Amino acid sequence: MKTIRLVTAALYLLPATAAAHPGHGGSGFLDGLLHPLLGADHLAAVIAVGLLAAHLPPRTQPLPVAVFLGSSLAGALAALGGSVAPGGETMIAASVLLLGVLLALLASTPRALAVALAGVLPLCGWFHGQAHVAAATVASSGYIGGFLAGTALLHLLGYRAGTAAGRHGMRWPLWAGASVGAFGVFLLAGL
Repeated sequence: MKTIRLVTAALYLLPATAAAHPGHGGSGFLDGLLHPLLGADHLAAVIAVGLLAAHLPPRTQPLPVAVFLGSSLAGALAALGGSVAPGGETMIAASVLLLGVLLALLASTPRALAVALAGVLPLCGWFHGQAHVAAATVASSGYIGGFLAGTALLHLLGYRAGTAAGRHGMRWPLWAGASVGAFGVFLLAGL
């Protein structure tokens, strides 16, 4: 629980917009890998997906991660083809808020309903994938592979934190979700 509080406090000290972080070079794998790791908005959303997965029944745990990664790839490919939806920064901040709400709902909502609510993950992943490519000066297959690898690592980090926190009680999704959601509000207010 201390770890979740420390991460939340650190996130509030980071810049409020996605464009305020490095990793936008887009020339290769390393730039792609750094992009989700260094942006507070991407970091919060992607870790929240891992936390969400950790609280689901074992057979459904891979679903949020697979859906988010797949829709991120689809959004990135669409952006690579020149199709970038307007309002990406707002949608990313809103996705942080939405993922926080979903995570908080896990504390009191039946797990089957939480899986149904996770239908919003494709939209969240889509905008994150679009933002990664739209922010790159030169997007390549290496760059896309890098940001997918970075995203997967953050999903794993969130999952590990969620399973560790789960050993200490079942109310952690409420606190983690409230923290992520509050950070989403902070991001929206900064736009």
